[in-house]
Parts: sequence; C-alpha cells; structure tokens
Amino acid sequence: MNIRSKLIFNLLLILFSITAYTQDSVDCPSGLYFDAKELLQQRDTFSAQEKLIQLFSKTNYGDLSVHYNLYANNSVKSHELNRLLNISAIQKGCDIKFFNTLLKKSNFDTISMDADLYLLNNEIYVSKLDSFMIKELKWMEDRDQAIRLIETESPELDKQMKYIDSTNMLLLHGLIRYNNYQWPGYDQLGSDGSEYLKTILHHFDVENLNEVLPYIITAIKNNQFFDAETILYQVDRNVAGSNKLFLYDSETKKFKIVDGNLLLHPKLGNYQYYGGIDLFDSFSKKLYFWPVNPNRDMNIVVSFLQDLCLPLNNPDKSNVITIDPQGFIDIASKY
Repeated sequence: MNIRSKLIFNLLLILFSITAYTQDSVDCPSGLYFDAKELLQQRDTFSAQEKLIQLFSKTNYGDLSVHYNLYANNSVKSHELNRLLNISAIQKGCDIKFFNTLLKKSNFDTISMDADLYLLNNEIYVSKLDSFMIKELKWMEDRDQAIRLIETESPELDKQMKYIDSTNMLLLHGLIRYNNYQWPGYDQLGSDGSEYLKTILHHFDVENLNEVLPYIITAIKNNQFFDAETILYQVDRNVAGSNKLFLYDSETKKFKIVDGNLLLHPKLGNYQYYGGIDLFDSFSKKLYFWPVNPNRDMNIVVSFLQDLCLPLNNPDKSNVITIDPQGFIDIASKY
C-alpha cells in the first residue's frame, strides 16, 4: 500500500474547517442540535437541554448515533428530554436491550420502557421501511466491499473498482426513480439500510456523487438524510488527491469541476477546499486538519455547508488542530 493510501485509511471524517469567516445560523433542524452541543461545551447543560427538547419535540432529527452520543456524553438529565429521546430512538429501530446497556455504561439508570409502548413505536418504525430498497442497497454494499477486500493492488483491480462504483451509481439512480425521484430516506431505510447507503457513498468519486447531489441536498433539508459529513469528506478526499477543484453551485446543487488546486506535496496530495478531512497522528494522539486551499472562495464554502445543514464552526470538532502546511507534512510524512 502506498503512502497516500495509508493516509486515506487514517483519515477521520470532519464537518468543517476552522476559520474566522462568519456564517449565518444553520436553517435546518440540525441548527438546534449544534447550538445544544456548543452550550454543552460551555457547561450550560440547562440551556442545552432546552434546545434539545425544542429539537426533538418538533422533529424526528438524527440517526441512532445522535441519540447514543447524547447519552454517552452525559448530556441528558431532563425527564422530558429522556422521554422524547426514548420514543424517537425506538421509532428509528433502536434495540431496547442495547439501549439500556448503553445507559448503564453511561452512568444512567436503565429506562423502564413499557412493553406495549415499545411495541407501538417499533411498529411505527417497521411500517415505514421499504424492504425492497434495503435489500438492493445491501447487495450493492456487498459488491462494494467484496472488491475492496482484495489486498493485492493492481491496475486491473482499480479498473474493477471503478466499474463496481459506476454500476452502483446506475443502480442508485434506479432506486431514485423507483422512489418517485426522491432520495431514499432514513425512515424508508432504517438504521441498517442507511449504513449500507453510507458505505456506498463513501467510495464514490465526486463525478459520480455530482449526479445525485441535488437529491441528497433535498433529503437533508427534509430531515431524511443525516450523513452530510460523508458527502463533505468525499468531496475533499477527491480534491486532496488531484489538481482539480469542485466548486459548488448553490443554484444547480452541483459542482463545477475546474483545474487549479494548489499543490501541497507530491506524495501527500493537494489542499482540501471545504474542510472535510483531517489526520489522526498516532504518535501524539491528536487530530490535525488537512490544510485548506488558501485561495478558496468562502462564499462557495459557506453555501455548500449551508445546503448540507452543517455549521462552519462545528462544536463537535473543537479538538481538531489547525496547522500550517509544512507542519502537517512533517507529521504525515512519518507514516
């Protein structure tokens, strides 16, 4: 495996790039979620809980990882918020035994859930699932993973991967048509189906992703797609590996592909543009931002993040360190 491949496997997903640029508040349900996370970091638990109560009383926001993280971070101490999260989690397919195990590990008492209430809300979850789309996505993920489990690198293998990804894109287009030209939503796919879709998206080139991006943006705005960080990561992963830029057009909801990314390093790749990737340094046990293009148009950056319903300054990523390009190269070159 070459050094850039090793780096790619070590990259962790991030949602933003730290900058002094001012962004309007996120006009999506996730805006309340990020506000709450920031308040929790400021140790204003009461205000954070109020934001979360407002969020979950009005919307069915987030996948199961959102619910689990709120408990794991010991941020849920309100009886009302507890109740809202419990119902929401069950309606997203949460296994109650696993949920109670999580609560115990998080120093919370096990929630006593009435069996009839659990069954009622679980039936709501099951009633919305589209088993056909879930099976199709599982088959697509199996193909995606089978080719990538082959460890021997070769030009022929790269060609086969591109073929699998391109045919998966055609199949995904078919699912969109089957679904009345709408992106398969979380309610239809459930937790498992959404994970299959996430894996497939994670390996698409931006040229492939560009074909379905308008459907994804609409689903995000409709609170039916909660994996915007994968989209952000994919865009910058492609930018950091080439001399191309993918400039987002908020009118068409697609990227204009142009030449001109500034070279960072011949082996490490180029600057990212939107702030979707970082590097974990196993020596220092710290996260470092992959350097961003110094000449990027912040209006383009902000418009893309806003359509993804992501804040420019994400409180979840306050522990990621911004570093100058040479400092980053010094760290990454150790691998």
